[in-house]
Amino acid sequence: MIRRARQVYLAILLVQACHAVEEYALGFTEAFPPARALGRLLPGVARPGFVVFNALLLLSGLAGYLFCLRPWGQRAPLVLWVMIAIEGYNGFGHVIWALLVDGYDPGLITALILLPLVGYLFWLLRWSGQAAGNTASTSTRTAENPAIVETGRQGTITTQ
Repeated sequence: MIRRARQVYLAILLVQACHAVEEYALGFTEAFPPARALGRLLPGVARPGFVVFNALLLLSGLAGYLFCLRPWGQRAPLVLWVMIAIEGYNGFGHVIWALLVDGYDPGLITALILLPLVGYLFWLLRWSGQAAGNTASTSTRTAENPAIVETGRQGTITTQ
């Protein structure tokens, strides 16, 4: 589960980067009403703000991977649940918006790629017993066996 969760997390980060490019290139800041209102209120801020926000989102996602998921730590389930919440909200928001306007909205195509990945990550966490940040499993590493062995309600998982 740990290896798959890491892989799916990285895939989500990659698709999120593509998602930001799709939104930027196709005029999300002109099409999305709150961003359009911000652009009228503070001219010249919406597009640079969009770039900064997405860069910070991707950097925080990468930091979560490097510091919490790569060396699978106690905060790993929390990082994964936060990613599920952010990207699930983002993906469903695009789908709902497209249904409301009865057409394409900038970011819809990649949102439709994000949603199955988010769903799979959700399924991985639920199956592993990590629901709601449940970290009742234990991790051990011995000198004879450098692999991490996790024992929890669902059985034993060994990773390198």
